[in-house]
Amino acid sequence: MRTFGRLIAALAACAVTVVTLAAPAWAHATLESSDPPAGAVLTTSPRQITLRFDEPVEVSLGAIRVFDARGKEIPVSPPSHPGGTGSLVATNVPELAQGGYVVAWRVVSADSHPVHAAFTFQVGTGPGVTDPNLVGSILASEGGDRSVGVALGVARFVAYAALAVLVGGMVFVAAVWPGGAHSRRTKIILWTALVAGVVATAMGIALQAPYAEGAGLSRMFEPSGWRAVVDTRSGRAWEARLLLLLLVGTGLLATIRRVRTTAWRLVAGAAGVALIVAYAESGHGGVGRAPLVGLVVTVAHLAAMSVWVGGLVLLALVVLRTPSPAEAIGVTRRFSAWAFAAVVVVVASGLVQAWRQVGSLHAATSTTYGRTLLVKTALVVVLVGVGALSRLALQRRLFDWRPAAVAQPVGAAVAVDHDRTGVDDDASVLRRLRRTVGAEVVLAGAVLAVTSLLVAAAPAVSAATGPFNTSVVQGSRIADISIIPAGVGRNTTHIYIITPSGSLDPASSIDVSITNLDRNIGPLPVPVEKAGPNHVTTDNMQIPFPGTWRIDVAAVFGQFDQVDFLATFHV
Repeated sequence: MRTFGRLIAALAACAVTVVTLAAPAWAHATLESSDPPAGAVLTTSPRQITLRFDEPVEVSLGAIRVFDARGKEIPVSPPSHPGGTGSLVATNVPELAQGGYVVAWRVVSADSHPVHAAFTFQVGTGPGVTDPNLVGSILASEGGDRSVGVALGVARFVAYAALAVLVGGMVFVAAVWPGGAHSRRTKIILWTALVAGVVATAMGIALQAPYAEGAGLSRMFEPSGWRAVVDTRSGRAWEARLLLLLLVGTGLLATIRRVRTTAWRLVAGAAGVALIVAYAESGHGGVGRAPLVGLVVTVAHLAAMSVWVGGLVLLALVVLRTPSPAEAIGVTRRFSAWAFAAVVVVVASGLVQAWRQVGSLHAATSTTYGRTLLVKTALVVVLVGVGALSRLALQRRLFDWRPAAVAQPVGAAVAVDHDRTGVDDDASVLRRLRRTVGAEVVLAGAVLAVTSLLVAAAPAVSAATGPFNTSVVQGSRIADISIIPAGVGRNTTHIYIITPSGSLDPASSIDVSITNLDRNIGPLPVPVEKAGPNHVTTDNMQIPFPGTWRIDVAAVFGQFDQVDFLATFHV
C-alpha cells in the first residue's frame, strides 16, 4: 500500500501541474477576412457580417456580437454557415445608424478549441468608438473563465491516465499475465480506471460548453449546453467515448475471468481500438496537415502509450508486489518485449506528429505547442532511459559485474555472494525493478500531464504561420493590422486606424516598419499607400527570413500627436 500511496501522490503532483498551467486555448482556426473589413468606413449599413476562416469551424457554441460606440449590444441573428460552407460564418444585422461599431466573434475550431477576437468598423461619418477601453473590455468578456480551463485540463489528464491504465491493463492481462485476471488488486485498479474515465469524460462534455462559450462553471450544469456540445464534431467523439466506457468497458471488466477465450479477446481488442479512435477524434488527431495520416498515427501513438503505461502500472502495483520473485521476474520479462515494441511505435508516431503539428525548428522553440512538445520529448527520453535500467537489471547485467568465483587463500572463510545465487539473487533483482519501474510510472504520469496541456495548445504549425490579424489599442485609438500570409517573401498588409471622432480625425501621416527581434535587425521601412481615411495598405511588404518580427505603426495626428502601435508576429 505504501507504493500505491506514493503513486497517488505523484499523480496528484501531475494534476497540480495541470491546474497551474492549464488555461483556455486560442488561435487554432485563423480569421482570413471579414465583410465588412476590419476598420472599414461604410457609406451604408451592412445587411450581414461575414467571417471567412482558414478551416471549417463550429458555430453551435459560437456567436457573433455587435456593439455600438457606447458598448450597447445590438441584437443580431444566430450565426450560420452561408451555403453550408463550414469555413464561412455569417449573421444578419438590423439597420445600423451612423457611427462606430465593434464586432466580437467566437467560434470553435475543428480540434474543439474556441477562437475569439474583435474588430471595428464605421457607418457614415458619425462618432466612432469613443471609449478607449471598449474593445479591450469586450475581448476580456469573451476570454473565458480560467477555472473552466483548469477543470477541463484536469479532466483531460484523468481521461488520458484512465485510458492508459484501462486499455494497457487489459492488454497486459490478456497477452502477458492471464493469471492477473484473478487478482483482486488488478480488478480494483482496472475498475478504478474505468470509473475515472467515465467521470472525466462526463465532466469533459459538461465543461466543453462553458469553455467554448467563454462562460462560467455554472454553465456546465445546464442540459442545453450538453446538447449543443454533442452537435459538434469533437462532442460526438466525447459522447462515443463515454458510451464505449459505460457499455463495453463495464461488460469486459465484468467478464474478465474469461480473458483466455478468443471471443473475449476479439471484443476487447475491437473495443480498445474504438475507444482510442474516439480519443483521437476529440483532439488534434484528425485535423491539420494530412488529417487521415494524423488520425492513424494518433491512434497508433495512443495505443502504444497505453500498452506501455498500463503495463507499467500493473507491474508496479501488482506483479512486483507478489511474494514470488521468480514469478514477478518472469512476468516482467514477458512484458519487456511488449514495452520495447510500444516504445518504438511511440517514438516513430511522435516524429510523424511533430512533422504535422510543428513543421519547423523555429516553431518548436517560439510557440507554446512547440515548447510543450519539447518538454514532453525530454520526459519521454528520460522515461526510456529509466526503462533501459529496468531491462539491464532484469538481465542481471547492470550490477552483477563481478566474476562468479574469486580465488580464496587456503583455509580462508568462503564468503557467499547472495547477490548471485538462488532466491536471494531474484530478490535483489526484484528490489531493483521495484525502484526503476516505480520511477517509470511517476515519469509516465508526468508525460500524461504534459500531454493534457499539449492537447489544449494551438499546433505550432498554425500558431507560427499566418495570416496575422490583430487589434492594438493605444489610448483612445485602435489599429487593426492584417498581414497576409505572414510568411517569408512578399506579403499584403492592411492597416486601419480608428479614432474617437472617426473619419473626421484623419492621421496626417502613417509610417510602417518591421524589426526582426531574433537577430535585432531593423527597423526596415515598409512602403505603404493611402487607401482611404486612416487606411494604408501595401502588397509588397518583404519579409526576408523566418523568425519573430515586430510591426511598428507610427500615426501622427495634427502636428505633434504621434501614436505608436506595436504588434509581434511569427514567420
